[in-house]
Amino acid sequence: MAPPLLLAVLLAVVFFATAVPLSAAAAATVVFPKEALPTRSGYLPIPPVNASLFFAFYEATQPLTPPASTPLLLWLQGGPGCSGLAGNFFELGPYFVNPDSVSVSPNPFSWNRRFGLLFIDNPLGTGFSAAPSPTAIPTNQSVVAAHIFAALQSFFSIQPGYRSRPFFLTGESYAGKYIPAAGSYILAVNPTLPKPLRVNLRGVAIGNGLTHPVAQVATHADTAYFMGLINARQKKELEAMQAEALEYKA
Repeated sequence: MAPPLLLAVLLAVVFFATAVPLSAAAAATVVFPKEALPTRSGYLPIPPVNASLFFAFYEATQPLTPPASTPLLLWLQGGPGCSGLAGNFFELGPYFVNPDSVSVSPNPFSWNRRFGLLFIDNPLGTGFSAAPSPTAIPTNQSVVAAHIFAALQSFFSIQPGYRSRPFFLTGESYAGKYIPAAGSYILAVNPTLPKPLRVNLRGVAIGNGLTHPVAQVATHADTAYFMGLINARQKKELEAMQAEALEYKA
């Protein structure tokens, strides 16, 4: 099995490479537009475990506010274990990867039109955020939150002018667990820090979040039925599947 840091990339390459194979010569001629390249990328140290989280940051291209007050958004992918590059290249980043797997096309709805957009491969062991050992990979949300906070401190240390900008935690799916944990951690730690080191957290946004699986799974049948998506017989079948799924909640 491939190491964790390669899984997201391998899945994307395998999926798209079968669409329109390119010759080596053709691939070598591909030039990415400047706008498709991150404003900054690399690794954000998380000192507690002597490791780093990979990041890619895109500054706002058409902000509605002055640079000093343009919001910064951190996007956290779900999974758990999905690379932030999935959101970057296939959802809300400035450019999409095309079916040929090597060229890109502009995303007219990119979030970095209006906001500074930060992607992180989280948690440690995901995407390009290689873990120094299997034991360093987080197994609970408290550790994930501490790592995110440490990564943010590293990010703001290399871009001090960004620290005062409004900051928002955003993400989808399993990030419905990461985001509340990280938000709670920031709110708890901020008062213990000097003001120049605090994170200017202004809000969170969770899409399709898996925040409380036990509570959420138990509502799927009712939701689908009362929305007219399934009939009474299908509702009973879905309720049975829900009950089976909840047996694995531990």
